[in-house]
Amino acid sequence: MFEFLRQGGPMMWVLLVWSIVGIGFIVERVIALWMRYRIDHREFVKRVLFFVSSNNYARAIEVCNAKP
Repeated sequence: MFEFLRQGGPMMWVLLVWSIVGIGFIVERVIALWMRYRIDHREFVKRVLFFVSSNNYARAIEVCNAKP
């Protein structure tokens, strides 16, 4: 693999660096969205639907805007 990078010239090294940066962003987003901000989606939807069905839209919006 190192031989391919060497044959590709300087642009291959730039592409390698940006690929590593892109993978870093993907890993960070996965960690942030699936690990850090995990919510019980069934309970969340149940609460929102309860408030919407009882015409309490302000409370449903509050539930949606609340941070876990």
